[in-house]
Amino acid sequence: MGSIGAQFLAEGFEECVMSVQKAEEAGYSHAWFVDSQLLWQDCFVYITHALARTERIVVGTAVTNPYTRHVTTIASIFTTLAGLHPGRIALGIGRGDSSVRTMGLNPVKTSVLEESVTLLRELMAGRHVIINGADVHLRWLDHDPTIPIMMPATGPKNLRVAGSLADRVMLYVGVNET
Repeated sequence: MGSIGAQFLAEGFEECVMSVQKAEEAGYSHAWFVDSQLLWQDCFVYITHALARTERIVVGTAVTNPYTRHVTTIASIFTTLAGLHPGRIALGIGRGDSSVRTMGLNPVKTSVLEESVTLLRELMAGRHVIINGADVHLRWLDHDPTIPIMMPATGPKNLRVAGSLADRVMLYVGVNET
């Protein structure tokens, strides 16, 4: 059986969370929340409430990025939620288009995204990594909650990176990056 997800914006709190509930009732497998701090409210508040009010739908970001959210913060958020809602969390991470461009910056370089996803896999599995010369780990994480990673991609370079690192790839068809 295939799966289908829907994307949600963190606005209109009650209506949004109720819409996730309705998506679950309709058989949707995933609820994806846009993480764009200047355009919408904080997606993790919405994600937390959506998880609490549903029973099976997988909830995640579409997408967060390693510029506005440090990899250690992302790892902590997702492993915490996975501990509270096992098997119901997915991490969508990308270059940060709307969340970064609204600050007048360019999206994260593909090489930085690639390094970030590699670090996230290790951190979310409870392993040690080196960041800025420091030995870093989530000291409270005692097991690998197995959080799938989804990456959006356009263009050959990003598609190759997403295909090699992600468990799921979101294809953007018809996007013009000029």
